[in-house]
Amino acid sequence: ISRSDSSDDLSEKSKKEKINLKKINILFAFLRSITTLIPFQVALFYSSRVKREILKISQECDIVYSNLIRTTEYGKEIDKPKVAELADSLAMNYKFSKDKTSSILWKIYYSLEFKRLEKYEQEVIKTFDYSFMFNEYEKIKSDYQNKVILLPHGVNSLLLDIDCNKQSSENYIVFFGK
Repeated sequence: ISRSDSSDDLSEKSKKEKINLKKINILFAFLRSITTLIPFQVALFYSSRVKREILKISQECDIVYSNLIRTTEYGKEIDKPKVAELADSLAMNYKFSKDKTSSILWKIYYSLEFKRLEKYEQEVIKTFDYSFMFNEYEKIKSDYQNKVILLPHGVNSLLLDIDCNKQSSENYIVFFGK
């Protein structure tokens, strides 16, 4: 959980809390995902304690921003503008993994989880005001394309005019990514 009261100095004004997952909670999460059809990736990272804290913090916020499908469950009930960063569709990732793995256990897991994630991602796109995706293919597959904003991967090198021979590193912006 992270929150900032001001953009002036995030390091001093932000609140962060780490909640560790216990093995028994992971077991309950797995059982919850089976009985509710919520994807395991969402159920595993869900905590009622975290939800209470987010609901409390959200009263002071203007917008809810969920980065990754795993955090979207917390924002669904909050009556504020909501944005979900879905990045690369986890459902699509699992679909491809299912086709590539040679392990029968992983094949079963990916097959079940892919179907749940696919439905859940569509539910998130429908529920949230906007969702960010990185791939045109994922946007096209969405039932709610008007709520999806496409953010392409990487940095467009045509926007950068870099003199590599310049000795000074003043005012440089560095991009690190995969």
